[in-house]
Amino acid sequence: MFHFSDNDEDGGGGDVIVDSGLHPILWTIAALDKGINGKDPNYPQFVYEDEEFAQFADSFLAQLDINGNKKNLIDNLTLLSYLLSEGNGQENYWSERIKQIHEKHDIFSFHQFCDLVLFHQILEVLFRQVATPYHVNVEKTMRWMYQAKDTPMYMDMILLDECRYLYDWMPTTDMFSEAIQDIERQLSYRFALDGVAKHRRWYNPEYFFGTAVVDQHTYGFDAKALMSRQVISKDDSFEGNTQLDS
Repeated sequence: MFHFSDNDEDGGGGDVIVDSGLHPILWTIAALDKGINGKDPNYPQFVYEDEEFAQFADSFLAQLDINGNKKNLIDNLTLLSYLLSEGNGQENYWSERIKQIHEKHDIFSFHQFCDLVLFHQILEVLFRQVATPYHVNVEKTMRWMYQAKDTPMYMDMILLDECRYLYDWMPTTDMFSEAIQDIERQLSYRFALDGVAKHRRWYNPEYFFGTAVVDQHTYGFDAKALMSRQVISKDDSFEGNTQLDS
């Protein structure tokens, strides 16, 4: 996915390059890690041109892993992305129960809204049931910038939501096929999933892609965007300051 294959006559691979907007996390990894980058000119080459930046990139990726291990972070993110995508042999890693759900999956057995219910949407939620994820509430996240004595400083308050309404109500793998036939339960699940996806729409759309019940430009169902960063001075309080940067 990271590079075009020189061995395939059809020029296979390169998904992250061709559809970088659908794979922003993987593209970022390729831009920051020498091992994944491989001096591919389709990615930025800063990690080769500036050793200080390369060290910063390694430190940044390592800090995203709970144990500070950059390799574990990259391996886990790439594996997760692979298992949650469709059409590339992931079924070889599915349990028998997941395979049974996939065999019975029919997009026309679900009420038709803006997006069709593809199998990867079901697989993602079942996957997250065992991970207890926290989702960023983009709409409520607040951002500030202020000038210290010599250095501009940036601060963000990021709200995380367990989305218990989605995961606690979501049927387990063994009960999914039967439970989702209940139209009330199906609609509750899909509207909740739509709400989660609207928050991540512009930031990492590779997860929960194509889960819209209502179009993202419909009032009340808009895709969420971060607020402009507020600029504060030493004489300002956080409340009532309306000066914004560009």
